[in-house]
Amino acid sequence: MRAYGISVGILAAILVFSLWNSSYMTASTVRWREQLQQADAQAQSEAWTEAVDTLLKAMEDHRDDLVVIVAGYIEPMKRFLHSNPGLESRFNRFIDFPDYTLDELMAMFDMRCESKGYTLDPQARCALRQVIDRESTPDVKGFGNGRGVRNLFETAIARQADRLGETEGEITREMLMCLTAEDITGEKPQDAPQQEASQPDAQ
Repeated sequence: MRAYGISVGILAAILVFSLWNSSYMTASTVRWREQLQQADAQAQSEAWTEAVDTLLKAMEDHRDDLVVIVAGYIEPMKRFLHSNPGLESRFNRFIDFPDYTLDELMAMFDMRCESKGYTLDPQARCALRQVIDRESTPDVKGFGNGRGVRNLFETAIARQADRLGETEGEITREMLMCLTAEDITGEKPQDAPQQEASQPDAQ
């Protein structure tokens, strides 16, 4: 029994074909892959149809020794399964993995900081929590949970480098290894409010 996985988020059929044993690679499959690299939107739609048809035929012809597992976010998965009646009839078992919680995403960021020797100052930690909480809501597309945390970390490191590059004077190791709220949000701290005009002397 062979088992293969597909990421629907990057077009399920592409990874199906790349993971299949070479004995399943038909001339039609190879032609589809070459076509997809050069095609426009219409050709890609036609290629997708051919890919699904090829996948379904392989699942039927090798149903005794081929297992296909597809994985992806809920809405892309629905579109994938609804794209062909044959898919809906063959994929009838589903496992729902809940999204990471806010605390788990914070822990992921902390692990990345620890592995690279960075620390977060208190304001940065507060800002990070707000950013992750905002970006990981269902209404925001593209955050990607763990991938989103990794991107936040890499972006913070880049911002820190830019910030320190504008710093005058000596840069200490502590400064190099500390991430601030500005690094997390990309927003420069507002200038300190000007002091109120001194009151006139009492008569």
